[in-house]
Amino acid sequence: MWYYKKLVPDQTIVWVANRVQPVSDRFSSELRISDGNLVLFNESKTPIWSTEVSSSSASSIHVVLLDNGNLVLRAGSLPLWQSFDQPTHAFLLLKYK
Repeated sequence: MWYYKKLVPDQTIVWVANRVQPVSDRFSSELRISDGNLVLFNESKTPIWSTEVSSSSASSIHVVLLDNGNLVLRAGSLPLWQSFDQPTHAFLLLKYK
């Protein structure tokens, strides 16, 4: 997941879904919502990571990357999963000039 904002002029990696078994081709892999979950698909379109949450409102599911770097899977305004719940998997460092 790349982050870009005026305060961070360069694209910066802020979140990695599958650091234990990273994808071999980052340009062919896909991170998308599937069956109400955020799922990482490798270059062969095989799912290799998922948030593994259950939700009955799969039609209103969306993902938001907050300014603090937290990636949140939501059903409406209700958070179902967030990257900051796995503190060893999330790290955001912003350098201001």
